Amino acid sequence: PAARAPGPLPALPARVLVLDDEDEVRHAMQALLTAFGIEATVVASEAQAAAALQQGRPHGQPIGVLLCDWRLSEGADGLAPAQRLRLQEQPASLSVLMITGETDPARLQRLRDSELPVLFKPVMAHTLLRALAEQARSI
Repeated sequence: PAARAPGPLPALPARVLVLDDEDEVRHAMQALLTAFGIEATVVASEAQAAAALQQGRPHGQPIGVLLCDWRLSEGADGLAPAQRLRLQEQPASLSVLMITGETDPARLQRLRDSELPVLFKPVMAHTLLRALAEQARSI
Protein backbone atom coordinates (compact mmCIF):
# COMPACT_ATOMS: atom_id res chain seq x y z
CA PRO A 1 0.00 0.00 0.00
CA ALA A 2 1.06 3.55 -0.67
CA ALA A 3 2.35 5.63 2.25
CA ARG A 4 -0.19 8.12 3.50
CA ALA A 5 0.75 11.76 3.46
CA PRO A 6 0.28 13.54 6.76
CA GLY A 7 -3.15 15.17 6.95
CA PRO A 8 -3.80 18.86 7.49
CA LEU A 9 -2.43 20.32 10.70
CA PRO A 10 -4.74 21.39 13.48
CA ALA A 11 -4.26 24.87 14.97
CA LEU A 12 -0.71 25.53 16.08
CA PRO A 13 0.32 27.61 19.09
CA ALA A 14 0.98 31.27 18.31
CA ARG A 15 4.17 31.45 20.39
CA VAL A 16 6.73 28.79 21.28
CA LEU A 17 9.83 29.04 23.46
CA VAL A 18 12.71 26.73 22.48
CA LEU A 19 15.29 25.92 25.17
CA ASP A 20 18.32 24.17 23.71
CA ASP A 21 22.02 24.73 24.36
CA GLU A 22 23.05 23.96 20.76
CA ASP A 23 23.14 27.02 18.52
CA GLU A 24 22.48 25.05 15.32
CA VAL A 25 19.41 23.38 16.80
CA ARG A 26 18.00 26.68 18.04
CA HIS A 27 18.36 28.29 14.62
CA ALA A 28 16.92 25.28 12.79
CA MET A 29 13.92 25.16 15.16
CA GLN A 30 13.35 28.88 14.79
CA ALA A 31 13.40 28.62 10.99
CA LEU A 32 11.02 25.64 10.98
CA LEU A 33 8.54 27.14 13.43
CA THR A 34 8.60 30.54 11.74
CA ALA A 35 7.92 28.90 8.37
CA PHE A 36 4.66 27.58 9.86
CA GLY A 37 3.61 30.94 11.26
CA ILE A 38 4.70 30.33 14.84
CA GLU A 39 6.51 33.10 16.69
CA ALA A 40 9.56 31.25 18.02
CA THR A 41 11.78 32.58 20.78
CA VAL A 42 14.98 30.58 21.11
CA VAL A 43 17.20 30.57 24.20
CA ALA A 44 20.20 28.66 25.51
CA SER A 45 19.58 28.75 29.27
CA GLU A 46 16.91 28.59 31.93
CA ALA A 47 17.59 32.22 32.91
CA GLN A 48 17.04 33.37 29.32
CA ALA A 49 13.87 31.27 29.14
CA ALA A 50 12.53 32.83 32.36
CA ALA A 51 13.22 36.33 30.99
CA ALA A 52 11.45 35.51 27.71
CA LEU A 53 8.40 34.23 29.58
CA GLN A 54 8.26 37.39 31.70
CA GLN A 55 8.52 39.66 28.64
CA GLY A 56 5.44 38.13 27.02
CA ARG A 57 3.15 38.45 30.03
CA PRO A 58 2.64 42.23 30.30
CA HIS A 59 1.86 42.57 26.60
CA GLY A 60 -0.87 39.93 26.65
CA GLN A 61 1.20 37.68 24.41
CA PRO A 62 2.18 34.80 26.69
CA ILE A 63 4.20 31.93 25.33
CA GLY A 64 2.02 28.83 25.17
CA VAL A 65 4.53 26.01 24.69
CA LEU A 66 8.05 25.37 25.95
CA LEU A 67 9.97 23.04 23.67
CA CYS A 68 12.88 21.83 25.80
CA ASP A 69 15.83 19.59 25.02
CA TRP A 70 16.43 16.86 27.58
CA ARG A 71 20.21 17.17 27.49
CA LEU A 72 21.55 20.66 28.08
CA SER A 73 25.12 21.92 28.54
CA GLU A 74 27.57 20.19 30.83
CA GLY A 75 25.42 17.07 31.10
CA ALA A 76 22.52 18.82 32.85
CA ASP A 77 19.07 17.63 31.89
CA GLY A 78 16.29 19.95 30.78
CA LEU A 79 13.60 18.33 32.90
CA ALA A 80 14.17 20.33 36.10
CA PRO A 81 14.38 23.69 34.26
CA ALA A 82 11.25 22.84 32.26
CA GLN A 83 9.34 22.00 35.43
CA ARG A 84 10.52 25.17 37.21
CA LEU A 85 9.60 27.34 34.22
CA ARG A 86 6.17 25.75 34.02
CA LEU A 87 5.55 26.42 37.72
CA GLN A 88 6.71 30.02 37.27
CA GLU A 89 3.76 30.70 34.96
CA GLN A 90 0.66 31.69 36.91
CA PRO A 91 -1.82 30.44 36.08
CA ALA A 92 0.10 27.40 34.88
CA SER A 93 -0.69 27.96 31.22
CA LEU A 94 2.67 26.88 29.82
CA SER A 95 2.66 23.48 28.13
CA VAL A 96 5.96 21.62 28.00
CA LEU A 97 7.16 19.32 25.25
CA MET A 98 10.49 17.55 25.82
CA ILE A 99 12.80 16.40 23.02
CA THR A 100 15.50 13.80 23.53
CA GLY A 101 17.93 11.47 21.90
CA GLU A 102 18.58 9.84 25.29
CA THR A 103 19.10 6.07 25.35
CA ASP A 104 20.05 5.42 29.00
CA PRO A 105 17.18 3.38 30.52
CA ALA A 106 17.37 5.03 33.96
CA ARG A 107 17.27 8.53 32.49
CA LEU A 108 14.44 7.59 30.15
CA GLN A 109 12.48 6.24 33.10
CA ARG A 110 12.93 9.55 34.91
CA LEU A 111 11.60 11.34 31.85
CA ARG A 112 8.63 8.96 31.59
CA ASP A 113 7.91 9.45 35.31
CA SER A 114 7.60 13.20 34.72
CA GLU A 115 4.50 12.50 32.59
CA LEU A 116 5.54 15.28 30.22
CA PRO A 117 5.09 14.57 26.52
CA VAL A 118 8.33 13.50 24.82
CA LEU A 119 9.51 13.39 21.23
CA PHE A 120 12.50 11.22 20.35
CA LYS A 121 15.22 12.39 17.97
CA PRO A 122 15.38 12.53 15.09
CA VAL A 123 12.07 14.37 15.04
CA MET A 124 10.38 14.81 11.68
CA ALA A 125 8.83 18.25 11.05
CA HIS A 126 5.27 16.91 10.75
CA THR A 127 5.68 14.97 14.02
CA LEU A 128 6.86 18.09 15.82
CA LEU A 129 4.05 20.22 14.40
CA ARG A 130 1.39 17.67 15.35
CA ALA A 131 2.79 17.49 18.90
CA LEU A 132 2.76 21.29 19.12
CA ALA A 133 -0.83 21.37 17.89
CA GLU A 134 -1.75 18.85 20.57
CA GLN A 135 -0.12 21.05 23.19
CA ALA A 136 -1.95 24.11 21.81
CA ARG A 137 -5.28 22.38 22.47
CA SER A 138 -4.37 22.02 26.15
CA ILE A 139 -3.53 25.72 26.60
